[in-house]
Amino acid sequence: MCRRIVVYAVPGCVALVLVLALVGGRGPLVLAQEVPTTQPTAGQPTPEQILEELRREPTTSGPIMPSVPGRLPVSLPGDRPLPAAAAGEGPLLPDGHIIARRRGRLVRQGVWWSFTFESDGKARQDPPMRLLPCKQLELMEATSAGGTRNVVFVVTGRVTSYHGGNYLLPEVFWIVYDMGNFE
Repeated sequence: MCRRIVVYAVPGCVALVLVLALVGGRGPLVLAQEVPTTQPTAGQPTPEQILEELRREPTTSGPIMPSVPGRLPVSLPGDRPLPAAAAGEGPLLPDGHIIARRRGRLVRQGVWWSFTFESDGKARQDPPMRLLPCKQLELMEATSAGGTRNVVFVVTGRVTSYHGGNYLLPEVFWIVYDMGNFE
């Protein structure tokens, strides 16, 4: 009976030890080998039982509908009535309408931020429009210090319609600086 031990070392690393034990002529001796089991342990379902359970019909009958059709079941705290255009006092802009380079200010109304347009020389001024939450609105809030600084913005954005009201998604804005007598 002959046993041979071979040791290999890798320079600069932790020594790697490989032990080969040859017994008689039977080849390498396997020290430990994990044999996979196909039998489930007590109390666990078999793969066939799991597959059958997944194939069964779902028990739900369909989506849960709101209590009042067409209305949200919950209103936001501090939610106020929509601006004048949404209340039917002015024309609604179509969904997807682009508002380009309009001057105005950021105003807080309850939980919403609104964009109040400055008059553009026409006889009628456009009503304020609620702003949809987005990164541009976050930057506008930071620039106006939460609406406490009187900052005039020039905004370009897309109008959306929802439940008879218009909302503005600002896409681009810049600040109008007051240059005093240097304008």
